[in-house]
Amino acid sequence: MGALHAVAEVRAEAMPDGWRHWLDFERILEGEANPRFPSDAETLERDQGRYLGFVRVTARRTEGEGLDLYDPALGVKVGADR
Repeated sequence: MGALHAVAEVRAEAMPDGWRHWLDFERILEGEANPRFPSDAETLERDQGRYLGFVRVTARRTEGEGLDLYDPALGVKVGADR
C-alpha cells in the first residue's frame, strides 16, 4: 500500500440521472450468459432516482498524513477502543 494522505474540501453530490447509468449497466449485465448476481433493473425502474443512484465524492489531497483504515489498531488510535 502506498502513502496515506489526509484530505480536505470533501464534497459529495448525487449525480444527475445517475440511476439511469446504473440501469444501463444492469441491462448489459442481464445480457450475460451466466450473471453472478440478480439484476437491480426492476428496482431502479420503479424508484426512478428518488432514493437510488450514483453519488460522486471528490476531495483535495493535503500534505498531512492520513489514517490507515485497514490498521487493526485504528480503534485504539482514535479512542473508540481501549
